[in-house]
Parts: sequence; structure tokens; C-alpha cells
Amino acid sequence: MKINFNELNGWQRMWVLSAVLWLIVVTIFSITSIPSKFELAPISPYASQTEKTVRHLSAEIVDLTDKEVSKLIPTLTTEEKKLLADVIAETKKIRNEHLRDVFVHICISLLFWTIPSILIYLFGFSVAWVLQGFKKK
Repeated sequence: MKINFNELNGWQRMWVLSAVLWLIVVTIFSITSIPSKFELAPISPYASQTEKTVRHLSAEIVDLTDKEVSKLIPTLTTEEKKLLADVIAETKKIRNEHLRDVFVHICISLLFWTIPSILIYLFGFSVAWVLQGFKKK
């Protein structure tokens, strides 16, 4: 199906123009307001040195493969291994929540563009229909 823009009437051309301009506005707003990078909760000043070390390592470790992590694990103490497992689980959970937030943000932005565009088209169609009823035959 090929769309020939020369066959559009005045109302439809206004709608295309307004929808494109609205898309630009929504896109700029969406890009500037997208949720920022995920972050772990701040480390308590009373945290042990082991916890601070493990928390620092976790940001790098979460991106490693299981094979690379298994090479690192033997060098850690039992307490560090337990803390590391907890921190990695927390990091993955926060990362997944962040990805979900970004997805929701994108969906809301699409709706924020689509719904007004449809309503403007329907309004223009309605006005054209009413004006056509007043024309002399």
C-alpha cells in the first residue's frame, strides 16, 4: 500500500504536520527525562571493610561471565563469598528494575504521542464533516 500525500485533503495535511511536530516534542522530552543509570544504595559509613570491598567489586563482577567469576571466587573468604552473592543478586535485581522503568517510560511516551494524534485526527474529521453539512448542495 503506497500513500500518496498529494491526495490528502487540507485537514489530513494539517494532521500529518501536527503529528510530526508533536512527535518531535515528545521525543525530545522522552530522551531528556529517561530514567538515569541504575545505582546501588549507598554504602553505610558503618559497613565493614569486607562489605565495602565486595560492594566495590560487585559492579564489575555482575558483568562477568560465570566462568570468570568462578576463577575469582577461590581467592575470597567465606564471608566475602556470601556478601558477594548477596550484592550480585541485589545488583541484578536493581538492573532489572531499571530496565523495566526504561521500558515503561518508552511505552508511556508512545502513548503520549499516539493518543493526542488520534484525537486531533478525529477532531479534524468531525469539523470537516460538520462543515460539509452546511455547504449548499
